[in-house]
Amino acid sequence: MTKYFIIIFLFFVKVSFSQLQNTNEVIEKLKIDSALQHASWGICIIDNSNGNILVDKDKSVSLIPASSTKTITTSSALALLGADYTYKTQVYYDGQIQNHILKGNIIIEGSGDPTIGSSKMDQSISEETFTSNIIGVLKKFEIQKIEGSVLVDASCFNGFPTPITWNWSDIGNNYGAGTFGFNIRDNEFVIQCNPTKNNQAPHIEVSPVIPSLHLINEFYCTDTVNNGDDAYVFGEAYNNTRLLNGPVPLNASIKVKGSMPDPPFYFASLLTEKLAASGIEVSSFPATDKTAQNFDASKPIEKNNLYTYVSPPLKDIITATNQMSLNLYAESLLKTISKEKNGMATVVDGIQIINQYWKSKGVDLDGFYMKDGSGLSRHNAISPYHFAQILYEISKENYYNTFKNSLAVAGESGTLKSLCVGTNAAGKIIAKSGTVERGISYTGYVQSSSGKQLTFCMIFNNYTCTNAVLRKKIEQLMIAMSKI
Repeated sequence: MTKYFIIIFLFFVKVSFSQLQNTNEVIEKLKIDSALQHASWGICIIDNSNGNILVDKDKSVSLIPASSTKTITTSSALALLGADYTYKTQVYYDGQIQNHILKGNIIIEGSGDPTIGSSKMDQSISEETFTSNIIGVLKKFEIQKIEGSVLVDASCFNGFPTPITWNWSDIGNNYGAGTFGFNIRDNEFVIQCNPTKNNQAPHIEVSPVIPSLHLINEFYCTDTVNNGDDAYVFGEAYNNTRLLNGPVPLNASIKVKGSMPDPPFYFASLLTEKLAASGIEVSSFPATDKTAQNFDASKPIEKNNLYTYVSPPLKDIITATNQMSLNLYAESLLKTISKEKNGMATVVDGIQIINQYWKSKGVDLDGFYMKDGSGLSRHNAISPYHFAQILYEISKENYYNTFKNSLAVAGESGTLKSLCVGTNAAGKIIAKSGTVERGISYTGYVQSSSGKQLTFCMIFNNYTCTNAVLRKKIEQLMIAMSKI
């Protein structure tokens, strides 16, 4: 019996070695690939059964990881906040209600929740429902007039809404929207571009209506493009001017999405308008904690609770974050970690807390440079080995399955849905992808054909081929990995 066991064992060792050799052969081909001759790239694969490194190609070189950074933010949030953590947005009033008149303000106290009015989660509350719920409660109190303001308090998050290392070309677009203490409808607005004549500006329509928003329309129609990939919106948080620049199709209408200048003020204005339409007069202008006179969020006031909205649990938020690569969600999570653990909700403090946590787990962070929570910053520099160490440590934690299930599956879901379709790697690669200009990364797990559970990370920077061509090369590597 022992003899047969040894023979079977040696057979599987031989097969496993052969498949590992195939993976290394693919890597050797990539080393001489002309598209990678000027590139920096690295790969690390770890065997989860014992922590041994199976593949090392420049694993310790710090590279720009793009959205793979979200795996660090989301896993840290699970570890530090818990899978069932929820955001609570409180609506209350100050002052007194007398004869159907509120002599005070309606205050919406944000908690940093990125999901209110979001189109990215089925479980999130819509803007319309959230607004209607607030109005419905005021109707139950029989309030007919508010001698004060609708005020949105977004002071739970500190610092500027966007990380200081984000590019100017990003922050005016929806994927570069700032993270506020109160977020609404993904902090984005939509520009409908209707074509006119060649090299002329399209007619534009904006939704939703944003108070005082000023658009400088330098979009131009051309028959040389068929999408809006090169149409950019330029502008920063709290600045109501947006410059629209770049080509849009001449033969079709498209939508370009920009970042809201001030989501808290947008919602204060919206609710004021909706209250008036419902028959509740508001005597003062809408306000936020930044614009209201004599309002100091740090001073205790008498709070009379009207309504509390509770977000979906963190486990669902991180699934949306990783599956759809949502920058706003990731940055909100980073600041939330800082808020809950340090009392100061800033990017810098959030990153420091994350660093301390993974160091406490024995992860070697030498050469680890994290500058935001989403990976949009090109100042991030993280090695494949950093990612592999962290994801390997996650595989030993009680939240491992929750985290793993938040990732996309090759050939099946999320940002990996079109990758490795119809190959042996489909369904076996569970990962987060990352893409920036001249940068692609994949970080996650492999459930190999041999039954092995592996952790991997691969990062490619500054290649000379297109992203589509490089992904075809990466697919070959993933197919080999899936058979180790």
